Amino acid sequence: MKDLIIAEKPSVAQDIAKSIGGNVKKQDGYIETDKYIITWAVGHLLTIDDSIAPEKWELETLPIIPSQFKYSVYKDKVKQFNVIKKLVKEANSIFIATDAGREGELIARLILEHAGWNKWNNTYRIWTSEALTKEVILRELNARKPAKDFDSLYEAAKARQHADWLVGINLSRFVTLTANDHGVWSIGRVQTPVLKLIVDRELEIQNFKPEPYWFLVGTFFKDKEFTAKYTQNKQVNFKDKETLENVLKSIQNAKEGIVKSVNKQEHKKAPPLLFSITTLQMAANKLGYTSDKTLALAQDLYEAKYISYPRTEANYLDEGAKPLVKNILKKLGREDLVDKVDKVGKRVFDNSKLTDHYAIIPQQDMKEKPESMTEDHVKIYNLIKNRFLAAFYDDYIYETTTVTIDVNGALFTTSGRVDKSLGWKSIEQGIEENEEKEEASKLPDLKEHDKVSVVKFDIQQDFTKPPSRYTEATLLGKMKDLGLGTGATRAAIIKTLKDRFYITVNRKQLMPTDKGISLIKYVGDKEFANPDMTSVWEKELEDIYVQKQGIKGYNTFIDKIKAFVSNQISTMRDQKLVYEKQAVATCRCGGKVLEYKNYYKCEQCQLTLYKEVFHRKLSRKEASSLYEGKSPVFVKNLKSKSGKTFNAYLTLKDDGKLDLSFGKQ
Repeated sequence: MKDLIIAEKPSVAQDIAKSIGGNVKKQDGYIETDKYIITWAVGHLLTIDDSIAPEKWELETLPIIPSQFKYSVYKDKVKQFNVIKKLVKEANSIFIATDAGREGELIARLILEHAGWNKWNNTYRIWTSEALTKEVILRELNARKPAKDFDSLYEAAKARQHADWLVGINLSRFVTLTANDHGVWSIGRVQTPVLKLIVDRELEIQNFKPEPYWFLVGTFFKDKEFTAKYTQNKQVNFKDKETLENVLKSIQNAKEGIVKSVNKQEHKKAPPLLFSITTLQMAANKLGYTSDKTLALAQDLYEAKYISYPRTEANYLDEGAKPLVKNILKKLGREDLVDKVDKVGKRVFDNSKLTDHYAIIPQQDMKEKPESMTEDHVKIYNLIKNRFLAAFYDDYIYETTTVTIDVNGALFTTSGRVDKSLGWKSIEQGIEENEEKEEASKLPDLKEHDKVSVVKFDIQQDFTKPPSRYTEATLLGKMKDLGLGTGATRAAIIKTLKDRFYITVNRKQLMPTDKGISLIKYVGDKEFANPDMTSVWEKELEDIYVQKQGIKGYNTFIDKIKAFVSNQISTMRDQKLVYEKQAVATCRCGGKVLEYKNYYKCEQCQLTLYKEVFHRKLSRKEASSLYEGKSPVFVKNLKSKSGKTFNAYLTLKDDGKLDLSFGKQ
């Protein structure tokens, strides 16, 4: 009777089999070696059985609180489950080798429970942040960890899944049944509070009233022209223009100013922390990658053994990992950085700040793009490699200079900065997750008491600006700060909001749709839409595992969720959701053009325009012009079937087809 190893994917099972070696035989749904049988899941094989909820959606059946949760096998995965079930019955011991995280634990435990496995004392866990190389696999099989050490992780995963089901099915049904349209409205334990963040920001922008302010700019000359702003008690912007006009009258005939002070200050900036999955997604978003795309690419790189385990919240490494890090630096051809490993201290190596896994780091060099990898894989790999190398570089050092100029008693200030030593910025520039926009500018060489020529003075006006819309990068940062979701789930939450047409993306900015705004106007004051409430839940889920609360922790959390759902439905019984659809354009027929997930449609004549044409997403402005039909619309960066980029004039015909024309119009 051989020991059984359960991996999460076929590709991982094949890697394990190759590492074990010996007489390897590929069978239907598993691989057999001399000592082990290796099989695999294909992600989740089991799902919560919907039969525990009434088939018909009715308000009278809410809240739905099952006495126990039942599971069923996904229809397209029954064959593989049956293979595993047969192997489980024949196994002496089992090694769980699914991804070392909450979801991986849930996948394996549900399979084992529903396959009838009961020898839990003979069950072990492979748990590592390292890529599953031959050395790591053999080492972890040898250093077997009892699966019972991870019982509380399973209870936390199960509690999260059951809580999401309870909140989702009850509140989604309630909102759908009370809405004024015939569509399905989705509510999620984390999804809805995240949507509220986006909607609240949009409403803040819409309600923002710009206020004017003025500032007085002086242009001076000393070796070269430079500008400085009039300053009064450190204030440069004034709501009262008359104040500046009076100042201007007193200095408008001045020909020169005197440098009153020159303050130079050196600044040192340490290398940024190593990547967690969230900070990696934030950096990659600046390069145009969505969070779910980044996670998928990182997972591919991990399975190909180029990086460590990606679904981690940690930005630090284990203090005992220094020999591993030195070896990786040598693999990357950076022996010059090896001596720095023992000097960086807790900025890189800090056990007190570790989660289940350490930060994402490279495992080997990608000298040339492998056939199995795309250019996107290479870009994400390089982000991770450069961030890792930067950790062992010197500080970035720059100098700021603040100059005050006296013009007949009126003070003007200006500042500049110059790089003294790029340090880590020489390898990683412009992708810090919280990077401030800093414009490097160099002032003339000015000294105290120097005279500078006055070129001109100018009162300028500007207006206060509304807050910026969220991008995926800034939203991920906000979700991390508030404890919404985990590194492994945040990408999926954002994608769900897009898929359900609660939000759209316009030039990287996340914008709520009318549907998203209508939902939050309806439920925005409810506790389940409050990000603070969800943060508390996430902390309680984490505590089930961290504090080893086990089944008791699960029961306490789920009882709380059941009571919460019942209370929320009770308080909302008399409310109705009103879906307010706003026209995004006016059709040539005079009808309102409404926006849907993948297309626009005129409410009156039904003229439909799909959002994506020739592999290019149309902007609302372009769509509006096409519906007006007054003249052809010039659209850049269209792509042919062969992938060739071209520009063309588009005309939307009355039958919904598009005409293309080229040349001047």
